[in-house]
Amino acid sequence: MFIYCRYLPGRQDTTSLRAQCIFSCLLTVVAVGCGHKRAEVKFSAEELASERPTREFKRVAPPNELLLRTSKSSLPIPEERTCTAYCAHVMRHCTGRNTVYASEVDCISACRDADWSAGQTGDASNDSLACRLTWAKASAQSFSRCVDAGPLSPACLQRPRTPVASVPPYDGSGLCVMGLYDSSDQPSWSAGAHCRDVILTSRLAPIIADMGFIMRLHDVTKGLPSPQMMVHCRAIVTSFYDGAMAGAEQYAEWLGMHAKAGRRVVILNNYGAYQESKTGAWVSHDVINSALRIIGVKYDGQWTDNDRLLKVGRTSPHMFRTIPKVKTAKHYFRFRRTRTDAAVHLEVVRTDINDGSSAVVVTSPSGGMALTRYYEDESGHELLDLARFIRLSLSVE
Repeated sequence: MFIYCRYLPGRQDTTSLRAQCIFSCLLTVVAVGCGHKRAEVKFSAEELASERPTREFKRVAPPNELLLRTSKSSLPIPEERTCTAYCAHVMRHCTGRNTVYASEVDCISACRDADWSAGQTGDASNDSLACRLTWAKASAQSFSRCVDAGPLSPACLQRPRTPVASVPPYDGSGLCVMGLYDSSDQPSWSAGAHCRDVILTSRLAPIIADMGFIMRLHDVTKGLPSPQMMVHCRAIVTSFYDGAMAGAEQYAEWLGMHAKAGRRVVILNNYGAYQESKTGAWVSHDVINSALRIIGVKYDGQWTDNDRLLKVGRTSPHMFRTIPKVKTAKHYFRFRRTRTDAAVHLEVVRTDINDGSSAVVVTSPSGGMALTRYYEDESGHELLDLARFIRLSLSVE
């Protein structure tokens, strides 16, 4: 039905006539509906009030069955944990090769049809909408989070991992030192090109041999060393240059079990398993610390490369060839000492946070750690007296 409403030439053009005509048109439109125009997606006030995106999306007319499900009673997920909020983040941040849904309508439809629970705000591991919303927000900082924001989210589904087989106890008589590296490492700075050829072979192996032990190398991309390989090993020394590893959680469990079994654990440069390389999911601090606590430190994040916020704290000069400089290193993670018998040889302090002291070079009766850029400088030159550090870490000196 069409409404014909205009002013005829010659007629008195008054405000009254103009208002009457416009009012008549509006009443007729309300009575007969929108005519040939198709309805747009309608959302409840509850949805529209939460997590409104800063950029406006053009909504496409949905299939009829979706329109039938837009009443308030059919949207049990309250407040910010809504399909609208979730899809706004996913569609805004996950684009191109990281696209999760073809359109916002597909996202809304999939979200409402899913069996996810509402969850709690901040969830990062439950099969819930709140969990996927957490990762959708995180995708603003990293596209790798998009896979965890999707319907088959590895982080939210938490599929069972293959348990680590029991590890053999160490009886104190073994001569093997297991050296671990990751051939898939992606070094972020020039010294990383030397991580396997120089550190484990040219630098570390002669020291190990001089102590009367045997160095054995293993690439973790081929899986973790078997119990048979570890029977006669007294220690594990690692040299990684990035934080991603396939099976990162399993590695933390494996490392912790060997430390509990009595083997020393020594970390040179990067811990190497902060992130699952296959999915991009970050490993929780609790899992990481299940291994590190035994050595004598606790990982607490707080990364920065702003050297203006950093200063060198207490130092053991005899442990270094050259005392590291924070203006050169430009690298900080907070590691707290967890054992009174752990010796902190280098402390770096972040000045803009409370209790910003970080133990970046440590030895203890269970092993040791020398953090990236404090063991060696960016060009690959050693800053640490590696022989003394290794002897202390393996409790030989």
